Amino acid sequence: MKKPYALPVFITVSFIFGVLLGFCWKPELQLLYLIFGVSFFVFLVTFFRAKRLVFQDIFFGAATFLLLCVVGMINTQWHQPENNSNHYIHENYWEPALMKLKVLEVLKSSTYQHNYVAELESLNGRRMEGEILLTIQRDSTFAGLAVDENLFLKTDLSDIFSPLNLYQFDYAKHMASKNILKQARVHPDEIYISSNQTLSFQGRASRLRSKIKQNLKRSNFSAEQISLIEALLLGQKRELSKDTYSKFADAGVVHVLAVSGLHVGVLLYFLMFLLRPLLYLPKGKIIRSCLLIILLWVYAYIVGLSPSILRAVTMFSFLSLGMFFQRKVFSINMLCLSALVLVIVNPNNILAVGFQLSYAAVLSILLFYKKFMLLFPERNSVFKRIGSLISVTLAAQLGVLPLSLYYFHQFPGLFFISNLLILPFLGIILGAGVFVILLSSFTKLPLILVEIYGGILDLLQMTVNWVAEKDSFLFKHIYFSPSMLILSVILIGLLAATLHLKSKLYRWLLGIMIIILQLVYVYEYNQRAEMKRFYIFHQNRASVLGFHHGKDIEIVSNTTKNQTWYFEKGIKDALGIKELQYSTGIKNYYKIDDFELLIIDSVGVWQLPPKTYPTDILLSHSPKINLDRVLDSLKPQRVIADGSNYKNMVRRWKQTCADKKIPFHYTGEKGMVSIEF
Repeated sequence: MKKPYALPVFITVSFIFGVLLGFCWKPELQLLYLIFGVSFFVFLVTFFRAKRLVFQDIFFGAATFLLLCVVGMINTQWHQPENNSNHYIHENYWEPALMKLKVLEVLKSSTYQHNYVAELESLNGRRMEGEILLTIQRDSTFAGLAVDENLFLKTDLSDIFSPLNLYQFDYAKHMASKNILKQARVHPDEIYISSNQTLSFQGRASRLRSKIKQNLKRSNFSAEQISLIEALLLGQKRELSKDTYSKFADAGVVHVLAVSGLHVGVLLYFLMFLLRPLLYLPKGKIIRSCLLIILLWVYAYIVGLSPSILRAVTMFSFLSLGMFFQRKVFSINMLCLSALVLVIVNPNNILAVGFQLSYAAVLSILLFYKKFMLLFPERNSVFKRIGSLISVTLAAQLGVLPLSLYYFHQFPGLFFISNLLILPFLGIILGAGVFVILLSSFTKLPLILVEIYGGILDLLQMTVNWVAEKDSFLFKHIYFSPSMLILSVILIGLLAATLHLKSKLYRWLLGIMIIILQLVYVYEYNQRAEMKRFYIFHQNRASVLGFHHGKDIEIVSNTTKNQTWYFEKGIKDALGIKELQYSTGIKNYYKIDDFELLIIDSVGVWQLPPKTYPTDILLSHSPKINLDRVLDSLKPQRVIADGSNYKNMVRRWKQTCADKKIPFHYTGEKGMVSIEF
């Protein structure tokens, strides 16, 4: 019998597959139009052929899949800057130009700068499109910018910072996934803020959130409590300290801080409870469903219509319709349709980690929640509620596990306990928070109310800290490759098929997939065990070398004190290494196979074995040497300068090597040196 969820799932999967293929392949639009014409013709032929068949075959389904994939690829290319003639990437912006910008989003500030996402509206008086990263140097006289503010400045567009060491978070790649490709760096004195402003929905919401924050400050909440309220209810994590965010992540409840599916789901059921009396009215179900959707979108407006909240509210709007029609598995249809709508509007949504985690969690809950509930007999209402909480936690964790391991390389072993302690009271925390925000908008809150709700937030923080401090239950630096991610997703899909369809075929496939996943892990483990590399890291004011032998990496530096290098976590996560080895005292000469490295430090004195001509020379700590003579004497194949050198000396060495036609590698520009043996 035809499944009622087959068509929406098929359409969504086919379209998203085409979107992903479009990102990987990036074909020309003219070629895609030609492929679309051919695939549409094949679709029509197979469609009329299928109408005459008594028993259907695979050809019509394959033609439909191909057509939807091509449509997905075309939609992807339509949204790419390369195919927008008015985008700034088609302009010559190597010289400073007069720009008109409009602030779209306020990002988290760093120690030295304020960060914003801005829309480029004009360049030297010409109409322009495209978003950029705006970086403004911190200044005591600069109060910051707000959403929708228009400003003029004269500067050039530069590349967004990319990591200089391997296995680090690539911020440039992250911003490129949002079609933010360039950056403008300015001082506050170089900005002219226009008084002519038109407030958008996002701008009005931003000002509303600022007013809410001022009301909370007036009511004498502490800065830490206000940052938690902003994160829990308003989707703003800018003021949240790094330590607090890390504690929530280590405890396995970081999803509580992101206003997304969890919060909207709690809000949805809270509103359903409040609007329950409407069911007794004529057509009460229709009235309640419409009010639910309207109120969800009002909340999305207040939070700021950010991508995460748009994703969650769209998803739950469809799910509320699914609950209204009370169709079995209809929620899966609505889930797929909501994903389809968001990907059509912006194909880059599929690349967002939050998008992937949200839909993976909800889909997993829909597939596995009832199956897990079978493990808990209905003895009484309390036991049933505990079983329900355990089941939904396990189902959600199962769905996001492959993505969490791939992106974050850690697994909080006590996630079950932290969720069991926090989630039952999350509705109370959110509901009370909404009441506090509404009441503070009209009057200063009574001190007793501030103390009670502040105490609840402090108790939440204490609970998270208590769980996060159990380091032995936090499994960090877990190796998880892209191939393991794909196989794990297929494995979970086969598990769902096995539980729902009761077919021996899926049981066999599930067993085979488990074996394949284990074989891939063993193969990649052996590959990592055979790795042999030498690293010259980029580190400001220091020289740092790395010797990679299989599962061990030794970090050698010229410092005598214990120091944590910023690139350590990325190496541990990418290679699955729990601990690194450290030593001090860099030698002047290293030889590994055919690679010979001479290191000239600030002393400017070195000693080589007889008849030795190094292949590479590393200049460290700005040695005062005559580089011309050194190059004429040793004739190296390459000269390397690390981050310990003065930049004016690096520029001089670079010119000397250019005159001698010898390759020059500065780690501050080209990144670290990695040599594999």
